[in-house]
Amino acid sequence: MPATRNVGTAYVLARLGECHGRPIRCDTLLFEETAGLVRVELLRQGSTVLGARLAAPQPLVVIEEVGCEIIAEACAISAAEIEMRHHQPCIASCGMRFVFAELKDLRALAAAQPRTDAFARHLPMDRVTGVHLYVWTSHDSADIQSRMFAPLYGVLEDPATGSANVALIGLLAQLRSEPDLHLEKVIRQGIEMGRPSRLMGSAHKSAGTVTATYIGGKCMPMMEGVLDLI
Repeated sequence: MPATRNVGTAYVLARLGECHGRPIRCDTLLFEETAGLVRVELLRQGSTVLGARLAAPQPLVVIEEVGCEIIAEACAISAAEIEMRHHQPCIASCGMRFVFAELKDLRALAAAQPRTDAFARHLPMDRVTGVHLYVWTSHDSADIQSRMFAPLYGVLEDPATGSANVALIGLLAQLRSEPDLHLEKVIRQGIEMGRPSRLMGSAHKSAGTVTATYIGGKCMPMMEGVLDLI
C-alpha cells in the first residue's frame, strides 16, 4: 500500500475509533504489508485526529543512476532542464523503487508529461514504479514541489506519493555532506493537476548513513459512503 494511502487509512480508522470491532485508543497503528511492518503515528490536536505520519518500512537504498536522456524522453522535457549539480537521476527506494530527478525550475516541472511508450521501453514495471520529479522552491511556505508519473501502473500522475517522497527525503539527507543530520522538508505535490497536497518529510542520518525516514501530514475527508455486502 503506498504511503499516503497508509496515512489516509490510519486517519479514517482513528476517526471511526475501531478496527474489526476492537477500539483504537493508542496513537500508533501497525500495518502489515508486502514491504514489511509499517508503523503509523496519529497526529492529534487534543482529542481530534488531524492526520498521521509513518516510518518507512525499509532503509533507503540507492540502486543505480539513470541517463538524463531517458528521463527527458519519458517525461517529454529537454535533458537540459534536468539539474545535475546535486545528483544525476537515480533509482532509489524505501520499499518501492522510483527514479528521482531534480529539475531546474517550476516551469520545467509544469511542462512535464508522461510518455507511456518511453516508460515501456526504458522504465518497465519490473524496474521502477514511476518517475518522481522535483524542484526546490520557496512558494507557499514549501521547500520542494514534486510530480510523480507511473503510467504503466495506470497512474498518469499522482497527487500525493508518500512512498516516493519518503525516499526523496532520505536521498536528500544522504546527499548532504554532514555525517549526522536531522532533515525536515515540506513537499507540495498535485499542484499541476488541481489536487494540491502538502507532505512533511523527515530523515535521520548518523555516521554518514540514513537510519530512518518519515512522511506524513494532515488529512481532510473528501467523501464518504456505505457498502452493503449481500
